[in-house]
Amino acid sequence: MTYFQNHPQRYTQHRYPRRGGGYTAPQITLHTYEAPHTRSLQDAARWLTQRRDPGSYHALAGARGPRDVLLLAPWSHETWHSVPSNNWSIGISAVAYAHQWKTIPKSAADNLVKSMAYAASLAAKWLEQAHGRKVEPRVLTRAQAMRKESGFVTHATMDPARRTDPGRDFPMGDFLAEFKRLMTPTTNPSKGLTVDQADRIIKHIDNVFNQRIKLTGSSAEVFGPDFRAGALLAYAARGGLTAHEPTVQAVGKLVGKSTDEILAAIAEANADVELPEDDDTTTDDSQEG
Repeated sequence: MTYFQNHPQRYTQHRYPRRGGGYTAPQITLHTYEAPHTRSLQDAARWLTQRRDPGSYHALAGARGPRDVLLLAPWSHETWHSVPSNNWSIGISAVAYAHQWKTIPKSAADNLVKSMAYAASLAAKWLEQAHGRKVEPRVLTRAQAMRKESGFVTHATMDPARRTDPGRDFPMGDFLAEFKRLMTPTTNPSKGLTVDQADRIIKHIDNVFNQRIKLTGSSAEVFGPDFRAGALLAYAARGGLTAHEPTVQAVGKLVGKSTDEILAAIAEANADVELPEDDDTTTDDSQEG
């Protein structure tokens, strides 16, 4: 649940579905909240709930770390952040002043930019997964934004007569670089596997569990001497499969044997099962709009 969904507002700051057909474009509008960068996200969000007029975003980005983000409303909802494009765009705001990018501490500015990019990556990944729409890492003109094209646009671009955020000194190049980095699949196992790596591992596991292995003793009597799921039996037995009755029942159902027969066979499995020879198979992780 997002902040607005858990905290009532004096003036409702989001709605679902969006007006104009409920369409969420792969387009993100960048803002500044126009407050000191030292303000916490919770304080900034709380102030929005007390407003008596429209003024909100989908996410706030703070300076307390590179992923200092507070989600205010679901990406699919409409919020009041950019008058011309509220209906279809997503709004992300840094809790900072538009004119202070060069005067606040560099570490704070870096965290704000990285947090904005992180929020943008969350929105972009949702758009891809939910709707197959990709947010392009490019800056849009107002005309492109009004055509609901994919990319990023500033609030100043959308409403030049009234708005200047996120400011002329906003490091757009750094923001886009961080966004692209976050959207690039990682190959570091500690941070997760890429889809290709996961696919290769799954195929390897399939190969392991589909191998036929030789069974002897009571195991052979229950399962037959050439049981395709034998590798699974070996691993399960070594992990104490007898203590997990649902798994025993599942194996029994697979081979058409009773629970008692399965338990008797598993009791001897460690001694009876001969694993196959190694086949050398390898695997390659401001308010109002």
